[in-house]
Amino acid sequence: MFRSKFLMAAFVAAIAALAGPATSQAGFTIEISDNHGNTTGILTPPGTFFSGNFALGNYSINFTANSTSPGTPSQSFLSSGTISVTALSHDLGTTLHFTVISNGFTNGFPGATAFYTSSIAATLLNGSGTGFSTINGTQFSSTLGITGVGSNSESGGVVLPSNPYSLGTDMTLVLGDTASGNQAATATFTTQLGDNNGHLLFTPAPAGLILAATGVPFLGLLRRRMRRTETTVAA
Repeated sequence: MFRSKFLMAAFVAAIAALAGPATSQAGFTIEISDNHGNTTGILTPPGTFFSGNFALGNYSINFTANSTSPGTPSQSFLSSGTISVTALSHDLGTTLHFTVISNGFTNGFPGATAFYTSSIAATLLNGSGTGFSTINGTQFSSTLGITGVGSNSESGGVVLPSNPYSLGTDMTLVLGDTASGNQAATATFTTQLGDNNGHLLFTPAPAGLILAATGVPFLGLLRRRMRRTETTVAA
């Protein structure tokens, strides 16, 4: 009976070393501003998808955000989705700045290095654009740029902070002369942790996993020794 209780306690301890706190999706924080002093934004209700329309200066802006918060132990990512910008009146040129943050991401590997991909793309852009990825509000990727139609991306590693953490994207569009009613931009910026095969880390397994694995042979030796002791007592 004692042997069974000991093995069960050891198993529970190993699982606890791998588990992380659970946090629910907290919605998006979206901010949009221009170089004329106009600002708008929204804190959305909890959820992993948001689509809304904003009027800012001479432009109508449709903003779509997607997230997998709180993520999974293997992979988590945030995508800012599509930003579509249409001129409400003739505009000689405007700079638009967008930020979107999703809170509540968790995983079992704080302090480990995660694989990431940041990308910016435009199917229509009357001007140029730049963007970068953030974690807990701090830029960690390079600033990527595009001009006209095209895309740009980079991959690398970022150290995961303590749970929970936020993932975000920051994008700036410099728009040229746009006639009233014309679409000025359709652009996307994506921040992704983990590769497309679901692999989050490219470093050795976290300490909790290593300790749990190395403890298995110890448990086997201890169990064998306890059996020998019981046999000696019975004799």
